[in-house]
Amino acid sequence: MSHRKTDLGIPCREKSAKVVLGLVVLSLAMLSGCVLAPEGIVEEQARLNSQSTAFEPRFDARQLPVLPTPAHWRDVLRRAFLANGELESAYFE
Repeated sequence: MSHRKTDLGIPCREKSAKVVLGLVVLSLAMLSGCVLAPEGIVEEQARLNSQSTAFEPRFDARQLPVLPTPAHWRDVLRRAFLANGELESAYFE
C-alpha cells in the first residue's frame, strides 16, 4: 500500500500525528500556569494587605446607596456587594 506524501516528502499520517502531538504539548504548557514573579512577592502582598485596612472604612460604617426606582440589575448587584462582605470577598477572590 502506498502512502500519500506531502510536499515535504513526509507521509500525511506522520504529519498529522506531529501536529496533534505539538498541540497537546502546547496545551499542557499553557495549563501548567507558569508565571514569572519576582522574589519576595508573597511577603510584599502580605505587607500590602496589612496596611490596606487603614485606607478602607470599617464594614459596618459603610453607607449603602439608595436604590433608584425602577432599579437596574447593576444597581441591585452593587448594593448587594456593599451589603454582604462574604459576597464581596468571594467576588474579588
